[in-house]
Amino acid sequence: MDNELAERARRFAASSPALHAALAEDPFYATLEALADHPEGRRAAMLSYYEYSMLEAERFGLLCLTDTPGAGAAVWSLPLDDDTASQKKRDKAAMLRACIGKASCAAYDAINVNMAKGTLPLVDPSDWYLSILGLDPSVQGQGKGSALLAPVLARADAAGVGCYLETFTPRNMRFYQRLGFVAVGTFHEPVTDAEYHVMRRPVRGF
Repeated sequence: MDNELAERARRFAASSPALHAALAEDPFYATLEALADHPEGRRAAMLSYYEYSMLEAERFGLLCLTDTPGAGAAVWSLPLDDDTASQKKRDKAAMLRACIGKASCAAYDAINVNMAKGTLPLVDPSDWYLSILGLDPSVQGQGKGSALLAPVLARADAAGVGCYLETFTPRNMRFYQRLGFVAVGTFHEPVTDAEYHVMRRPVRGF
């Protein structure tokens, strides 16, 4: 990863442990971690991954952090023009190689290709994508997840666009349903050997 980007990503080091704690059992992230190659170990690889994901949202999408410092984050991807999307893809590829290594990179690419086949026909190209939502277990159940998502959902409503997400964790679906997301598809992902659920929040008028 470019040294400047790596340094900028480290600004989010306080929040990355919360994402790791929240998502360690998620089949997607557990698969990446199991295959990760990093001089400081697999957990360090994933912390770097989460730090860059937050930086990526700040640069190309939307990032929301908890009011309690280091307690969690919501990472959003927004539709981009072709040139910006290409830049984002190049930077992400460099980050993956540097942070999680070759085998984990290959799994990341394969999982995303497989999931896109199921998800993309069910959503609109203008939709905003909730890529990551994670809260440290110590603060879960206190309304912080809803508070993290509320500002972006309000912005999406004002912009007249829908939102969507993918989750491997069925117990989380009720939480998202309370925020207006609707389950629109369930698929098996072969690399993780797990089912994931696509949820979409339709455009809301005033």
